[in-house]
Amino acid sequence: MHWPWPRIVLACCAGAYVVLATGPWWDKVSKASHGRDFASYYYAVQVAADGGDPYDKRALGRASRADRTRKTVHPYFYPPPYLLTVAWALPLDLETAFRSWYALGHLFLLATLLALSKLVPGRWVAPTLGVFAVTFTPIPDTLWMGQANLLVTALSLWGVWGVLNKRPVLGGALVGAAAMLKMSPALLVAWWVLQRRWHAVFAAIGTAIALSFLSLSVVDLSTQARFYREVLPGFASGNYHGLTVPIGLMHNHSIPNLLHQVWPGTETALSESARFTGALITAFLIGACAWAFRGCRPATTNATAQAATIVVLMLVLPTYTYEHHMVWLLFPYLIALDAIVSGRAHRYWLFVLAPAYAVQALQLTTLKGWYPSIRKWEPWGDQMIWFLRETKCFTALAIGLACFVLSRSTRAGDGTAEPLPRAHAEGSR
Repeated sequence: MHWPWPRIVLACCAGAYVVLATGPWWDKVSKASHGRDFASYYYAVQVAADGGDPYDKRALGRASRADRTRKTVHPYFYPPPYLLTVAWALPLDLETAFRSWYALGHLFLLATLLALSKLVPGRWVAPTLGVFAVTFTPIPDTLWMGQANLLVTALSLWGVWGVLNKRPVLGGALVGAAAMLKMSPALLVAWWVLQRRWHAVFAAIGTAIALSFLSLSVVDLSTQARFYREVLPGFASGNYHGLTVPIGLMHNHSIPNLLHQVWPGTETALSESARFTGALITAFLIGACAWAFRGCRPATTNATAQAATIVVLMLVLPTYTYEHHMVWLLFPYLIALDAIVSGRAHRYWLFVLAPAYAVQALQLTTLKGWYPSIRKWEPWGDQMIWFLRETKCFTALAIGLACFVLSRSTRAGDGTAEPLPRAHAEGSR
């Protein structure tokens, strides 16, 4: 008897998601009247609407104290067009706007999962995405923190799908919009330059310019220039426009964090040695991908693996990579799993993929709860804790390497997979 297991698994996951979203996840949102990270976006657009400078941290703090919601606010350091995405919150108080953003986050997640289902077709994909939705803890983390990652991820993945499915203008426009919300998706545009996908490149650039002009309705030209002249250049040194979160804070999953531990700087800025070494590593990783991905347009399976590799670079190269950023890894994990299911990668890859996903899906509070007991494991307790702290960075690098290897597994340029050798093909009949 045929068992419609995909529908059953998907239905169970949908039910579990509703329970989680309206239960423990909602509790964290409903009790956070201070708006968590969303407060930065909220007060930035409020200050901008009053004619102020959204990149002035003191102005954001004055606005929050006037509302009696919180004493300080993290600085706003996103591109000016991002303010357009929260302009709807102008007539709302912080608490109502934060809860509304949480509700919108579920729609952004749905858009992300739908994009993934289009990028990787297959009967097994929908139930797999359902399992991801209820087990991958960076998803609730970005939701209850009020972060923007799911919106940017959805735009970027639909953009990649559009370009790979002969809709280059639409795809380029979507990624261009994503890059104007957070700068990291611009790496995808650089990838298109290597692939000579000029329609997508020009669509992305045109969208960025159009959104910059549109955002003049919120911030003036001098304020926009300040972002590109003062705020953006500071990212390379770890100076996120006055952000007071220490780089070495526990569970920062980035390569610069590892370098910061070897060559410590100040709490919120990398040392010269760490910056120099980080620049070399960045140049090497991006250069290796550029060399491997250069030339003509590859087969679709090859191209999705390339995009997944770039997504991992977008995560691990910036100075700060926290749990809520890791929602991007849904794409690389699905690409790697698809390669195993389709036979393009050996099943032995599961011994890498499964533990990596288990680590990434582990709740940070659970991981931190193990530390007191592990610290007693003399003489290796402290070293074991350090390894656990950095495990999510290591597993992100592992899945990135897997996608890079997969990106080389099909022949570029002709839209077909590399054929099996004759002896192997005859022996498999």
